[in-house]
Amino acid sequence: MVALHGKSPKAGLAAAAAIALLAHRRGQAPRALLFSLPSPPWRPLGRTELSASARSEARLNKKVALLIDGDHIGPQWFQSVLLAVQAMSGERPNVAVCFGAPHLASSWKSQLAQHGLEFQAVHRRNTTNRPDPNDAAILEAANTIAASDGSICIAIASTDSDFLQYHLQLMKRGISSVALVPYASDEKRCVLSGVPSCRFQVPPSTPEFKEAFEERFQKRYDEEEAQQVFQQVGQALQELGYLSPTQPAFPTARSLAIFFHANNEEDVQLYPWCVAAFLARPLLTAAVRNPGDLFFFEAMEGRKQPAALKRWRVERAREGLALAVLAWLGYEVEDVVRPEQPMSLWEELRAFWRRNSKALRINLKHAERVAPSIAILGNEADCAEKLSFLDEMFRDDTVRQQWRPPPNDRDTRLWLARQGYLQDAAAARCEVLEAMRALLRDRGIEPPKHSFTLTLCLAQEAVLRRSDPLSRS
Repeated sequence: MVALHGKSPKAGLAAAAAIALLAHRRGQAPRALLFSLPSPPWRPLGRTELSASARSEARLNKKVALLIDGDHIGPQWFQSVLLAVQAMSGERPNVAVCFGAPHLASSWKSQLAQHGLEFQAVHRRNTTNRPDPNDAAILEAANTIAASDGSICIAIASTDSDFLQYHLQLMKRGISSVALVPYASDEKRCVLSGVPSCRFQVPPSTPEFKEAFEERFQKRYDEEEAQQVFQQVGQALQELGYLSPTQPAFPTARSLAIFFHANNEEDVQLYPWCVAAFLARPLLTAAVRNPGDLFFFEAMEGRKQPAALKRWRVERAREGLALAVLAWLGYEVEDVVRPEQPMSLWEELRAFWRRNSKALRINLKHAERVAPSIAILGNEADCAEKLSFLDEMFRDDTVRQQWRPPPNDRDTRLWLARQGYLQDAAAARCEVLEAMRALLRDRGIEPPKHSFTLTLCLAQEAVLRRSDPLSRS
């Protein structure tokens, strides 16, 4: 093990051993987590990058354990986080671990190689129960480090406000901790909560952001002008009721979408939101207040979906809102709501629950809700109960309204054709449905009787040969 800055490695051995033991208990290979982190070229941090609470911490020459919430902090910010820790403590972190979903490991690959950062994969287990598994893993690691070395400072890099309460708990136990945050709004929340914070510098806007602006307006993108526009539009949206008083005065896709809808602006470009903010500015002088009965929804169709092609919709509160949103997402609920066919609707609801098992957990988190489970069999009363829950959930402004539509059947068609279940990948939909049912029977799974979407979900899992394709129900 290599010491940091030529110092004895003994100071960090206890914390590193504790994390290694934690990983071992989870069935993963123990790895040493005390690294020699190469220092990037030093540059002085701007005054706005460190909050007042962090500047007082900067005078303390404490060892730092850096825990990164990979679900909220991307690898493009890691260099800034590292510089903030060095400015705060005067040295590199003794422990540096990023926690995130397994598929995020590839995006952190360069940071792992360059800085020796440890990536701790956190499996989601497809559950809607709280707390969030990633949060729980970070808290467990922080507790282990604090128990092994009470003199170390726990630095958690995240935009998740759920960690504020944990920082306060650490303070009561006499353990030093600091929240590493990217935005002024995050810093303000920390100040109001009494949590020491360190604000790191956010890298400039992505090239796609700049390119989208210049393509739309045919002029050069100016970062300083854009920030002024964002501030002006954000304050106006808050005054008009499109942003709540507790939200930062900064334009969001949701507030802009509802603003355009309420002001009868159609066919506007909402993504990226920098373009939408500039489109909203000329409308502010004659804009109407938020009527309060409009709700914004986004369809999550994959990370590779171009921003300009993202699907979104604003719906007015009305009877049958749940069915309207499900139908817009692509679930076949409009023709299956007849009382004599409750199973048709039930299977379609099962498909939505299956596709959105993770979203139901994450989106309901800040609303302090837990989605009910859904059984394989249901009746008319069960359908009414689940639709009532969805209707209430879709009207809740504290719920993030991002939902996954039915899956694309292209790859499944090709696989079925290669395996002989279909004569042609371009076969009619009814033939594809029968082929998927045959596949499920061959795998010992009772196929759905009505829903194409649910059958497709089960067939895709059967193609991947999961040990129990029904485990997500």
